[in-house]
Amino acid sequence: ITCRYGHSLCYIDDRSWALGDVNGAAQEVYDLQAGPQTLGEVQAEDAQTRWAQAWKKLLADAGGKFPDYREKKRTDAIGQKPLK
Repeated sequence: ITCRYGHSLCYIDDRSWALGDVNGAAQEVYDLQAGPQTLGEVQAEDAQTRWAQAWKKLLADAGGKFPDYREKKRTDAIGQKPLK
């Protein structure tokens, strides 16, 4: 599963749950196989490997790079103007 909400990206597969931003920076990477009641945060080296895989799939699903609306004072991924 890949998705975007605002400036954040999410990738989920059978092993990992990874969160990052539209610039490709990882924020959090969790091991879904750590146990049914918990999410185990992944160690740094493994997190980098898992995020690299997630980033590649996120870009593929998006068809290229992600637009960045932060400097355009927009509120969401499709560029909607903020509600007044």
